[in-house]
Amino acid sequence: MFIDNFKPQKFEKATIYTTGNVLYRNIVRIDVREVTLWVAPYAQYQQSVYMNYIRKRDRNTRSLIAPRGYVVVVPTVHAVDPDDLFLPANDGVSSTRYDICDPTWRSDFDEKLSRANVPILADYRGLVSK
Repeated sequence: MFIDNFKPQKFEKATIYTTGNVLYRNIVRIDVREVTLWVAPYAQYQQSVYMNYIRKRDRNTRSLIAPRGYVVVVPTVHAVDPDDLFLPANDGVSSTRYDICDPTWRSDFDEKLSRANVPILADYRGLVSK
């Protein structure tokens, strides 16, 4: 999906799901009072998702750019928790659920959202980002 002439979208009392930091591409959950999203170029990526948001119980606006375009926004009342980064400890040792860049993080979470029948307010999972 290539988004052209994209207009900013604003949501209140929402939950954002996006990929984690550079090392671990797990799905993270951010509960916000409000969020504004739009698509624009970033670095070498033709389309990236820009987000300005205010977390719950926070007063400051934060910004985040998802250059690979994996962003899903749902109403907080219907939010589900993504899988933990680490598996339960075995003899005091815990390992990560998947390898660093394993696409299973996304596919497992996509399936979890589908099974939970969560209403999706904004979906940037199919965004083309070359």
